[in-house]
Amino acid sequence: MRTSKHYSAKEAMAKMAKYCAYQERCPHEVRQKLYTMGLAYSEVDEVMDWLIDEKFLDEERYARAYVRGKFHFKRWGKIKIRHQLRAKQIPEKMIESGFSEINEDAYFNTLKEIIDQKFSSLQGEDSDLKKKQKCFNFAYGRGFEPELIQKYLNNILP
Repeated sequence: MRTSKHYSAKEAMAKMAKYCAYQERCPHEVRQKLYTMGLAYSEVDEVMDWLIDEKFLDEERYARAYVRGKFHFKRWGKIKIRHQLRAKQIPEKMIESGFSEINEDAYFNTLKEIIDQKFSSLQGEDSDLKKKQKCFNFAYGRGFEPELIQKYLNNILP
């Protein structure tokens, strides 16, 4: 979808500097936005290079901020976070760097909290096995690793 106005590379730089300064952006979404502004491929490359040189764009910084936000606020697991970052074309090396933002104890405690909350919401269910399966599915849907989920479920319901 193209806008009716065609921006020059210089106008796009100013607009994208504000766009990136407002919140962390991944290069893929910025590149897509530049194309919708009607810029040619060479102009898009010029603007992208400038944004990176001027530190408005940084994949590693983006990955770290994304991991922090999705883990702490959305309470997502690593599988879901990794999947979403891959969809944004973030390199695997940067994704791994982003995961350094997650403390392993905090990660397991978050998993325990979401399972405990789900388990307590299922008090009307008839069998512990059904509750356990629903808790597993819930945590797995949040992106937590199956072996970690199973480890905790085995502790609360032998």
